[in-house]
Amino acid sequence: MKIRMTEMNYVFNEEDETEAIEVQYQSYVDGNNFSARVVLTEGNFDEMTRSQVDKAAKEKIISWLRPKESE
Repeated sequence: MKIRMTEMNYVFNEEDETEAIEVQYQSYVDGNNFSARVVLTEGNFDEMTRSQVDKAAKEKIISWLRPKESE
């Protein structure tokens, strides 16, 4: 499934420091709609490029969709 980033927002704390990055994705293929909202709270946000944010967010989505192993 191919998804594309539709929005990227920075979340700031009271000291105007970047606290998180919120990324939204959407895909519509053959009548199937998929949308996801990812909030990244770890990383050096001031130095991350848009493609690095995209990669980190997609890795998070993949981990959500991957079946959990039995413990």
